[in-house]
Amino acid sequence: MNDNDLISKLVHETLEFAENQQVDDVNFLQSNFFNIKAKYDYSKRCYIIQNHSLSLIEIPENWGPFKNRIATEFTITKNEDKFLFLDILSIHFDRKIENLRVSLENRSERFIMRGAA
Repeated sequence: MNDNDLISKLVHETLEFAENQQVDDVNFLQSNFFNIKAKYDYSKRCYIIQNHSLSLIEIPENWGPFKNRIATEFTITKNEDKFLFLDILSIHFDRKIENLRVSLENRSERFIMRGAA
């Protein structure tokens, strides 16, 4: 048995274990994420999410899943959504969203400007 076979076997066993344990939500197993981009507005100190009909949602930088966010991309799944953010976005985008991937645009610029102040 070569190394590739061992790794394949370990991955298969891990996935099989997750299925047998009835794991509802394992991030790395899910590929059905709804993708959005949130742009930071410096004057309002909030993130802005725009839907396809150009309606906007403004989210304060210190609220819910955006509070103390360091990464420029993160995911939220139904099981870990204690702020009901997915329900809000489901209404905003007029579709059921259970898994979300958020990309924060101009995030690095925000920290550069804060450091300069």
